[in-house]
Order: sequence, then structure tokens, then C-alpha cells
Amino acid sequence: MTPNPNFTLFFYLLMISSLSVITANSWVTMELALEINTMSFIPLMMGKNINSTETSIKYFLIQVLASSIMMMTIMNFQMMIICSYLILIPILLKIGAPPMHFWFTNVMQGLNWKNSMVLLTWQKLAPMSLIPLFSIKTMILVMGMASIITGSMGGLNQTSLRKIFTYSSINHMGWMMIVVSLNNTIWFKYLMLYTLITISLILPLKKKMFNIKQMFLSSNIMTSIFMTVNLLSLTGIPPLLGFMPKWMSIQLLLNFKLMILSILMMIMSLPMMFFYMYLIYHNLSIYFIMNPWKFKNTYNIKILMSIAISSSLPLMVYMNL
Repeated sequence: MTPNPNFTLFFYLLMISSLSVITANSWVTMELALEINTMSFIPLMMGKNINSTETSIKYFLIQVLASSIMMMTIMNFQMMIICSYLILIPILLKIGAPPMHFWFTNVMQGLNWKNSMVLLTWQKLAPMSLIPLFSIKTMILVMGMASIITGSMGGLNQTSLRKIFTYSSINHMGWMMIVVSLNNTIWFKYLMLYTLITISLILPLKKKMFNIKQMFLSSNIMTSIFMTVNLLSLTGIPPLLGFMPKWMSIQLLLNFKLMILSILMMIMSLPMMFFYMYLIYHNLSIYFIMNPWKFKNTYNIKILMSIAISSSLPLMVYMNL
């Protein structure tokens, strides 16, 4: 099957623009690369239905608002001290972090799974790479803690898969915001591991799978079990891969004598962990009652990749030593 040339063009522009933000040496160049990144992702969001068009318009308006605030603060950066704080607003808008996360859930609801995967992972790279440029570490730590609390509490009692992934992303963004303000290397490792887990979780999902019950009450028991393992990995339960980035983050915080903050972060991760385990227990119980054990046509490349990624924690620990 021949790839769509328009898709290939915008996809490569999306990759190059994000990397250009990281390597830029001026605020104007960064802003220009961020705009190219936005305008490259919007055509990828467009589809044949009304929901995708509405979602792309919402995303465009939010990004325009963030860019306008960023340009205003950049032009007055040397004149007003408060601009060093105001420039955090467009960055929080672009990554969908609290208190600027009001658009994130609505946009996620209108995307397909491939675009959702890009929005949850790659689109966080460019804006979050700007956070280490600020000297207001205390404000960043406060915003990161607010993201962790919002992600943990917002995920409770959710049944929509996209909303669950959204609040889980907000929770992980809080961890990454705190880590990136202290160490760029560990933040990049955290982002890459989170991207691997998210890809392994979203890859086996079907196009019309929107609700958590559809995932567990499917006709394939192996898919349900592997999705359960990936959900547990996303919460950071050892010995799964998701434990690795949180382990590195806690070690970093302890090196900076931020013991109280690390304890609060671990405590606020418990509500999401409890919700995932509670949901998995009840849905798998219902599955075992309503569906017989069926193992035919259960092994495919997506499921094998998913379970291989989730169980690769020992290899990652060895590489980190």
C-alpha cells in the first residue's frame, strides 16, 4: 500500500519542528518552530467526519491563544519581570497541564487512536523542553504537583478510555515537569519510557473501542490480559516497565533533598493506582463469568510487542547501571 504523500510530508515536518525547538538558540526561533509543529499536526487530525474537523478547530484555537501570549511575553521579556512567570501560561496551555488543561479532554475525545498517541507523547516534547530555561524552579514544582493531583483525582470513576489516558498523561506530565526542572537527562528517559508504555497500550486497541468495558469484554482473553498488564505498568507498579521512570525520579528528588515532595508525589499516585486495580479486578471478573476461555487467533505481533515492552524492566535497569 502506497503511503499518502501529504501524510508523509506533515509527519516529517512534525518531527523536524519538534527537534528544532530543542536545538534553537533564540525565543523567536523556538516560537517559529512551535508554530510549524502546530500547523503540521492539524492536517494529521483532519478526517472525513465532523468530529475530527471540530477537534482540529479547537486545537488550532488553543494553540493560537498560547502562541499569542508567548509572543507578547517574548516582546516584553526584558522590560517586565512578571513576563518570566507569564511565559509559563502558554507552555502549560500547549502541553495541557493544570490549570490550563480544560481543552485536553475535549480534544482527545475527537481524535482517533493514532493521533491520540501522538498528542499524548510526541507533542509534549517541544513545549516541555522550554521549561529548563526558566529560573523559577519553585513555581514549576508547584505546577508539577498540581498536575499530579489533578491527574490522580480526575481519573477516578472514569469509564472512557480516552479520558483515562488523558488524566494519566496529566499525572505523568506533573512528574516530568518536576524532573525536567532538575535534570534534563532523566526527564528525557522518563518521556521515552512513557512513550513506549503508551504505544504498547494504544497499539492493540481497535478503531471503535471507546469504553473500558469494551476492552475487557472483548472476545479475546489474551488481549484483555495484556491490556491489564499495560495498565498496571502505566501506574508504575513493579516489576513492570512503568516503575522505572518513577524510580529514577524519586532517586533524583532524594539527591536534591526534596524528600517531602517525593513522598507527596508517591502518595498522590495511589488514587490512580487504586482506580486501575479496582477497575481491572471487577472487569476481568465479569469477563471470566461471561466469556469462555478462547485461545485461537490470540497471538499477533501487536500483542507480542505490547507484552515485551511491559516486561522489559530488568533490561532497562541493567542499561541504567
